[in-house]
Amino acid sequence: MAQQEILIRRTTSVPPEVVWARIVDGAQWPAMSTLETFTLEREGEPRRTGEGVGAVRAFKSGRIVTREEVVEREEQRRFAYVLLDGMPIRRYRAEIDLEPEGDGSALRWRSTFSPIVPGTGWVFRVGIERTIASLVAGLTAPEA
Repeated sequence: MAQQEILIRRTTSVPPEVVWARIVDGAQWPAMSTLETFTLEREGEPRRTGEGVGAVRAFKSGRIVTREEVVEREEQRRFAYVLLDGMPIRRYRAEIDLEPEGDGSALRWRSTFSPIVPGTGWVFRVGIERTIASLVAGLTAPEA
């Protein structure tokens, strides 16, 4: 089955430390996207701010509840998670990379996955891309 890829880039005048604080705090994501609710099921490491490696987060959107685990966190550089369950897809991984850009930031969100049912990848890609685009807009908004 063909691997699907979603890639969204955005630059913003918002400083990297502000964008980073939004990225690692899943509780903020529903207020800035099409997601409805957030639940932190398990804390990860480090626990000082936001979700760390090993954190399990759940998001609800409509009737869909997805659970994901944070698998990588490089302070103010990279945040990555994998989907545990909630959609009929395999090997979903999202990598959010952040870099300083002048006085602001450059954000790159890359997600990959494979559909379980052949021929359905494009359907999931459209829906997932819509959610990611709303998140990227919110994460990089001058006032979130």
